[in-house]
Amino acid sequence: MAWRRVVSEAVSTACAYRLWKRIAVCKAGLFVATAALLALIAIGYDLRRGALRVEVGEAAPKTIRAPSTVRFVDREATERLRRHAADAVAPRYDPLPNANGGAEAVVDLSFDALLKARASAPRNPAASPKTTGPLSEMPGEVIAWGRRQNPATLEALREETKRLATAVMSRDIRDDESDLVRARQRVREKAALLGLEEPASRLVAGVGASAIRPTLSFNRAVTEADRREAMEAVRPVERTIMVGEVVVAKDQSVTAADLAALRALGLTAVHPDARRMAAVALLAGLGILLVAVVMRRYAPEVYAEEKRVLLFALVAVAALASVYLINIGETRIEYLSMLTVGASAIMLTALLGAPVAMPAAVVLSVLAAVVSPSPASMALLTLGASLAGLAVAAHIWPASELLGAGTAMAAVNTALMVASGWVDPEVGPRGASDILQALIFGYGAPVLAVGAIAALQRPFDIATHLRLLELANPNEPLLKRLLAEAPGTYSDSALVANLAGAAAEAIGADPLLARVGAFYHDIGKLRRPYFFYENQALLGTGNVHEQISPSLSSVIITSHAKDGVELAREHGVPSVVRDIIAQHHGTSLVQFFYYQASAAPGGEDVSEERFRYPGPKPRTKEAAIVMLADSAFAAVWALAEKTPERVEATVRQVIRSRVADGQLNASPLTLDDVTRITDSFLHMLKGILFHMRIEYPEVRAGEDEDGRPSEERSTGEGGPKVTQAGRDRGPAP
Repeated sequence: MAWRRVVSEAVSTACAYRLWKRIAVCKAGLFVATAALLALIAIGYDLRRGALRVEVGEAAPKTIRAPSTVRFVDREATERLRRHAADAVAPRYDPLPNANGGAEAVVDLSFDALLKARASAPRNPAASPKTTGPLSEMPGEVIAWGRRQNPATLEALREETKRLATAVMSRDIRDDESDLVRARQRVREKAALLGLEEPASRLVAGVGASAIRPTLSFNRAVTEADRREAMEAVRPVERTIMVGEVVVAKDQSVTAADLAALRALGLTAVHPDARRMAAVALLAGLGILLVAVVMRRYAPEVYAEEKRVLLFALVAVAALASVYLINIGETRIEYLSMLTVGASAIMLTALLGAPVAMPAAVVLSVLAAVVSPSPASMALLTLGASLAGLAVAAHIWPASELLGAGTAMAAVNTALMVASGWVDPEVGPRGASDILQALIFGYGAPVLAVGAIAALQRPFDIATHLRLLELANPNEPLLKRLLAEAPGTYSDSALVANLAGAAAEAIGADPLLARVGAFYHDIGKLRRPYFFYENQALLGTGNVHEQISPSLSSVIITSHAKDGVELAREHGVPSVVRDIIAQHHGTSLVQFFYYQASAAPGGEDVSEERFRYPGPKPRTKEAAIVMLADSAFAAVWALAEKTPERVEATVRQVIRSRVADGQLNASPLTLDDVTRITDSFLHMLKGILFHMRIEYPEVRAGEDEDGRPSEERSTGEGGPKVTQAGRDRGPAP
């Protein structure tokens, strides 16, 4: 038989593995599909948000009006002004040291070469010698004339040339070709005015022109710094296009300014850009991966259910798609993402929790901004509105708090709108229409979220506080049936709900969930209400358990948990409440019938397991609190004599027995929590059982309670004395 057990375990493990793989693949598919849809929506809007394909100089195909008010910086006009400012900056030059000395050296080199040529002159002085160096560009006849002159004449011409070059270089000569050309021309003009014979004048002019050197050197680094400073000093050219304003008329030639306005309004076509599309897809993929990682780490209960992952995907896709679908046409709501993404943050917080809502808000804000004409401003506004939505998500119910939540969001939106105008120079100061949008979206986001939450909570089996408040209404079908068909159970459940709610609040659990769970924990008794003691007297039936065996009684009693789960499922009660119904007895022992069966003949062989509830044990704080509240209340109510001392001893003993029996092992309660719960129970029970009532005077015949004559006759009984409220079962609330 051992091998069969091994094979069975292997098959079970394999099936479980395949199931896990199927679930994992399905979840991965949901996340991948979500990322793909978000990327497609963003890319599609980026490509289609501008339907116009116009260039500068083309005729406008139609009259184009601004669909929204926009403030923007005209980049082309600003760039033109900056270029003009840079061109107006004079170049910076630094003086060159010993420029005159360099010029004189060239003159000396030229005349020394001429003297050397004269000393080695050939026998035929008329021949044109070959020259190199400074005299290489001098006409041959001028050089030949110079070779024929005596040294004294040449020395006189040398000095005249130096004086002439020095005089010209006394004025600034920049190191550019135009300044050098002008300076050399001045040397030639001055040489012509010296009154020398033509060969001598040409010699002086030629040598002097070749000796001219720049006196100023261009300082590129300083000049470029001056030009950058001048460009930065130019303020951006800001333009405002009001909603409805004609940007360009039909058949009018489109100017650069018109095109800039159309681009700012997002009306020009965006040509497909593979890199841009890949970037948007990458952002969507990384964003959804971030959400998946955070969800698995910080919200495992959401990650474990495909239905809730699907809910996240639907909310995220709907939030982004609504922005783009509404803004595809010519009439646009510029900052609509503040409403839709802000509302989605509230919805996700209420439905799936803040650990899911926060990364989702970041991802949606980035995708809403990346294709916006003003990405920085849009990201600030959308993310800020989303975080404000997370903050007010706990205050959207009851309805009386909705106005306060909307006011808080409107105030945050307005502050963000003003701040974004200061931070983003492309947007500029905000106008009245922008502030109005912020206010409307602030009040609208909570209202939109509440409506969506009400629509989504039932299909996705989520118990929001809004749904729990509905379930706590006495007019709910199950509670109405409980009151009519099992009034004793209804009364007990109401009192247990008070105990559970107070204890949950004492330890930081969800008091509303604990109260609702306590209201519904015994609805399974509706199947056979007359089998439960608290209903028998009210229904006029005897103790039917006296007619059946203890084992059958145990089966009937323990089945009320399973019956309650089935009834709750039939009536659409959320799973978290159904879990409390199933777990409120854990696997505890039905002691009365177990001991009765054990005392019967042959009872020594009775198995304790047959008289235990099927479980499971409580797995949440709220389920454990309901178990303890139900057990403590039942034990105290069964006391024949209810004194404060006996009540306290009974409560403590019941809770100790549940702990000792291991019923709280699966719950997250700590010993400190159990102590606080015990103290809360004692405080509430003493208030219920031992509060005092005022003694009314006896009403005599012929008088009402105020001593006035009355036509009604007295019953002969005195008015109620000071009593302990706990001596009866108490009225049903």
